[in-house]
Amino acid sequence: MSRSQSYSIHQAQQIPQQGGVWLIKFTLEAHSPSPFSIDSHFKLVGSEANFSLFQQSVTQQGLALQLFSDQPLSETLLNTSSTTNTLVCTHASSLREDALSNDVNTLIIGSDLALANVFYLAKQRAQFKQHTSHTLALLHCTQDFPFKVKPARFMVHDLPPEAIGACPLLEDWTISNRLASDQGHPGCFDGPLEQLLANWLTQKATNEALVPWQIIACMSPEMYQKCQAACKPYPWVTLIGLTSSQLVNESEMQEILGDKPLMENLANGLDDFKKGDYDLV
Repeated sequence: MSRSQSYSIHQAQQIPQQGGVWLIKFTLEAHSPSPFSIDSHFKLVGSEANFSLFQQSVTQQGLALQLFSDQPLSETLLNTSSTTNTLVCTHASSLREDALSNDVNTLIIGSDLALANVFYLAKQRAQFKQHTSHTLALLHCTQDFPFKVKPARFMVHDLPPEAIGACPLLEDWTISNRLASDQGHPGCFDGPLEQLLANWLTQKATNEALVPWQIIACMSPEMYQKCQAACKPYPWVTLIGLTSSQLVNESEMQEILGDKPLMENLANGLDDFKKGDYDLV
């Protein structure tokens, strides 16, 4: 079971990125909640866009969200003078709060729009400098990456030699990473993410003592099943999945839009309005 809540948008901005991705910046109303968990998924009323959490911070104006979107927003939706602009968030709890702070070897993997979650998790992980464990990220795109691929600065063992490209932002955070591409981009492993993961698992099992690794997967349910199958033969691996199956679906959106008291209070901008909770099956 998941729980959805609705929030009024105070400010909105979008910035096009490489690879057909848009960086969407929302500032929610001043009495918005504390930062969302990485498990949260977002929908904007009136838009078909899918979002993925990239960064967030608490400001004097409210909660500032940075999301990846798979399509641009219309000028109407960016116009925050329209008090009906509403962001719907679905909360879940598949990732333990200590998953990034514990001193366990961690591999973060992700694909396409969910790369935003990979960046979010990697930044959180990089903040724990006391780690003696290893951190690695494997990124995949069906088309183009939302960043410029550059030669890797950090050596990574147990991966194909042709995978020599990396994401500069992750390397700035001292997170070693490698890339997989369905389009055969230079410097990338030529193939799907589950193949690169299987390659890494095989080499890891062959080349060193089997120490525990946790793998956090940010991707579609279909790709997660393939990665789950790749991990199954290796008992030293713990796989944690953050998948898009928790997205707000159309029937849930209709339930929220059909709640007249909620929509009227959002439109009137009442400061003392308490947002309703919706238990969704």
